[in-house]
Amino acid sequence: MQTGEYILIVEVSASMRQAMRGMLEAAGYRVGEAANGDAALNALDGQPVQLILLDLGLPEMRGEDVLAAVRSRSRVPIIVVSGEEEREAKIAALANGADDYVTKPFDVAELIARVRAVLRRANPGNSRDELGDFRIDRSRAQIWHKGNAIRLTAMEYRLIGLLFDYAGQIVLFDDITRELWQRSDDQSRATLRVLVWRLRQKLEDSPDQPKRLVTEENLGYRLKL
Repeated sequence: MQTGEYILIVEVSASMRQAMRGMLEAAGYRVGEAANGDAALNALDGQPVQLILLDLGLPEMRGEDVLAAVRSRSRVPIIVVSGEEEREAKIAALANGADDYVTKPFDVAELIARVRAVLRRANPGNSRDELGDFRIDRSRAQIWHKGNAIRLTAMEYRLIGLLFDYAGQIVLFDDITRELWQRSDDQSRATLRVLVWRLRQKLEDSPDQPKRLVTEENLGYRLKL
């Protein structure tokens, strides 16, 4: 069951919508689709939308017009996802209210990272503090399990705080390493594996068979508390 933010894909290509839906749902988001501008605006009126992924190459109502129409009524974050690579098109989209711009074809990890970054900027106070029997105190950089404090290093705390914010969702390996060490390479991946191993010793009943901090093969980690 998807429990994350609701994202609306506005894209003329059915195959592209399907591909984007799959990658977003795998990352834990709820997803809606619209094939044209009218459908997008109707969807926006129908239920709360936390983010729009907008193709500029729409039929009838152009993507630029959809962007303007949305901005006239809402501050919902918008990432333009377009095959238009010219610098002027990107500048125009950002100047007219887009929050980010991704050029097709795009890398899956990059798109998910952009989505998370835009949502984080839009909801800076949307941090989770309690999950199951666990509670995190961000002001004191501490975590408790059933009222008992768990001793963490500074880096362990940074990692668990990041995973707390996206509990139930996959957080990609590269997203984590960039957040913690501002890079993504073999060395940072190896360091991350050690960090996760140490955290599992403190969070899991059976660290060798983790049920709380689980690995999503070839993708990232998911916190399930």
